[in-house]
Amino acid sequence: MSKKQMNLQNLIRPEIQKMTAYQVPEATGLVKLDAMENPFSWPDEMKAEWLELLSTAEPNRYPDPSAKELVTSLRECFGVSAELGVVLGNGSDELIQLILMAMNHNACVMAPTPSFVMYQHIANSLGLPFIGIPLSKDFSLDM
Repeated sequence: MSKKQMNLQNLIRPEIQKMTAYQVPEATGLVKLDAMENPFSWPDEMKAEWLELLSTAEPNRYPDPSAKELVTSLRECFGVSAELGVVLGNGSDELIQLILMAMNHNACVMAPTPSFVMYQHIANSLGLPFIGIPLSKDFSLDM
């Protein structure tokens, strides 16, 4: 190992070096409900409307970082008052990461197990202890 590689390795926290990549199981021919994917195709009218909207998009430009139109629509649709914040993200992984990044360094993360693996994965990557709370045989929490 070269001196440069050795120095770079020293920059990475040991718990990060021990982590392995998150593996997504092959699902060919299966209905995937674990990834919040819709197993059904869109109706043709919806596809046509989406393609029409897509044709007016400017993919060479960044979108509005505050997503004002979307936030306004969400507030109206769900009755969220202007005093309350709306946090948007690129999927649940990013939202979980944002929430856990805001936690104090001495906090711990608790989540039911088995559950979404990213709670533990993100907690570990941020150096936060993770406590898995086992679900009952019927997948309920034992309160």
